Amino acid sequence: MAPILLQKRYMKNANKPLVARKRRKTLRMKIFLIGVNCIGTTTIGAKLAVLLDYPFFDLDEEIETFFGTSIERLQNQFLTIYSFRKEASKALKRLLSRRVSEDCVIALPPSGLMDNYWRIVKKVARTTVVLKDKPENILRRIHLL
Repeated sequence: MAPILLQKRYMKNANKPLVARKRRKTLRMKIFLIGVNCIGTTTIGAKLAVLLDYPFFDLDEEIETFFGTSIERLQNQFLTIYSFRKEASKALKRLLSRRVSEDCVIALPPSGLMDNYWRIVKKVARTTVVLKDKPENILRRIHLL
């Protein structure tokens, strides 16, 4: 599993735990996780959200909910991946406009820092975490699926 590091400047009191459930939040932000497929953005994002007591969103799921169809079917409606991402970015824009996303963890697809996704992400106060791992570890996870 890839490590997640949060800089001390985001903590009011570095000697205390970041957040404990049912305690006052000391960390307020949107956290975007990005990485290649099977790197663990969804798994790590969900665990981080629990630790911070934040809601968790997987952008792929949000896109499917927003458009009412699978990503594969949605992609088939477009000639290029650029035009797909342009349309799919509407789901990200909607998610970020909702009150529930004021403090949250969002798992982005590998293209999350490209094109229209990036145009939306760069406009919000955020912490972006890029997850990395060795290729053999990623391949091992793919074979376990």
